[in-house]
Amino acid sequence: MNVVSKDKSSGIVPSTLGVNNEFLSQLLQKLYDKEMEYESTTKTVGANNLILSLLKSQIEKTRTSIIEIIKNQRESIETRIKNLELKKTI
Repeated sequence: MNVVSKDKSSGIVPSTLGVNNEFLSQLLQKLYDKEMEYESTTKTVGANNLILSLLKSQIEKTRTSIIEIIKNQRESIETRIKNLELKKTI
């Protein structure tokens, strides 16, 4: 799916294909939805509007959650790899 990015350039929505974490998939969708809502709201309200501030806050919280999930998954994968390497040497 093509979309218009924040800088008005054309882009593709990040795919969640292959993402095995349902919560992560939901957060990615939420982030996309909130960013699109923010973009459309900026066209109808002033820059200091409370709605925009709330949307910015929701976007940042969602991003933080996504980063934390990815970090945890990466650490888990790295631990599994180390365990497999240990078993391989035994």
